[in-house]
Amino acid sequence: SIASLEMEGTVIIWLVLESDVADYDSIDYGQAVGARVRLLKSTAVHSLGNDRAASSSVLPARCVRLSFFPSDPSRFVIGDDLGRLLHRSRYSDGTPNPRSFGTDHEHQ
Repeated sequence: SIASLEMEGTVIIWLVLESDVADYDSIDYGQAVGARVRLLKSTAVHSLGNDRAASSSVLPARCVRLSFFPSDPSRFVIGDDLGRLLHRSRYSDGTPNPRSFGTDHEHQ
């Protein structure tokens, strides 16, 4: 799997599919002719949620960094341009604790 981060805080998990032989007979839009690697969007996690409204900044936070926990790839940390680290899970039923790290008055 590969993950991408949008500035608005959406984390997209992609599946990487490889084939041994390029299939010239089938048409797959978004894949180069003769390509053997395909990316399929697996899931999207909207990680800002209520944190966007809780920000005291005039402009919305922009997410700039993404890192997964080596011991648990279902959990990740997002860094934003306000200096916060947002602790999230790729599964909707997983609510990691604490949800964010920041200065004392912002800590949740």
